[in-house]
Amino acid sequence: MARRIVAVVLLTALSACAGGATEPAADSTATGTAPEPTTRQIPPGAADAVEDLSDFSCESGEDGRWSAAGIITNSTAGTASYAVTVVVTGTETQDARAKQRTLAALRAGEPTAFAIGDVPVTASTDLSCSVRVVRLR
Repeated sequence: MARRIVAVVLLTALSACAGGATEPAADSTATGTAPEPTTRQIPPGAADAVEDLSDFSCESGEDGRWSAAGIITNSTAGTASYAVTVVVTGTETQDARAKQRTLAALRAGEPTAFAIGDVPVTASTDLSCSVRVVRLR
């Protein structure tokens, strides 16, 4: 049964999670909630940008695979790139694996859809999905 979570939670430790994969994005589509992992800082020159995320969804398909989708709208006056990181985990998980998509050179004010498929699942019960959005430049 598909599970849809619309809560968007910013986690400060997802961008450096082990097992994360960066995928290139031209025009692509990503959501989430999880236990708080070890806190890590946003890289120098980058900024928290969860407010630039809209229409986010994260759900499990009938096959048990999780996918996420959403829209990033660059809120700056110039071109900017974004890293969107999604993790699916349960309450008993200490170490989570994430999947990341980089959206390069988005124009100011232009909505860009993204999708992240096959998000790794690091638990078997009480699953939830979390997202982190960082503006890289």
